Amino acid sequence: TTEQGALDWMVTAHLLDLPGVVDAVASVGPRRPLLRPGDLAYWGVNLEGVTAGERASVDRLGLRVVDTADAIADPAGSMSSLLHGWARHYDAVLVHLDIDLINFLELPLSEEITRVGGMPLAAAAEGVRSALRIGTAAGLTVTEANPDHDPDGTAIRDLVSTITTMLAPTAMAGKARQRRPPIKEETTRHTTRRTRV
Repeated sequence: TTEQGALDWMVTAHLLDLPGVVDAVASVGPRRPLLRPGDLAYWGVNLEGVTAGERASVDRLGLRVVDTADAIADPAGSMSSLLHGWARHYDAVLVHLDIDLINFLELPLSEEITRVGGMPLAAAAEGVRSALRIGTAAGLTVTEANPDHDPDGTAIRDLVSTITTMLAPTAMAGKARQRRPPIKEETTRHTTRRTRV
């Protein structure tokens, strides 16, 4: 779907069951389509870099999209605006990070080495951290990290460190919310009393 041969649009196309998809792939889940256009929100998309067909699909389907320039200018604010009101309609929201969102010259891990001019790593991290703080965020997936582009492991270490930073405040907040005093259980001949200690 791109001049470089990356299959970027293929996943979304099959999730939404768009014309031309492979039937065996589009029907793999419990329902078809697996998602509706309103179920997706995109942040940090280089709208000038997508193909004409991809851009036409974005417009036709009414996909929620924040352009790269707006995401870089205000990572946390643009992500919050994207998700505000929308995320509350879902019991769980999965946050997905493609590493090719990030400038290859800063983090040389994406599948296509010509993808320069992407987001700074710090801006991407700030936006993802903001997404993970929404109450319904249920997980983070990370793809497009190719260690064969990183022989000495420096970029992978930078990525792992960044992901750890993104997750740490969320994980700590989650643990704080879940921290409750233990239950002490006392049983007499006829009743059981459960009290917090």
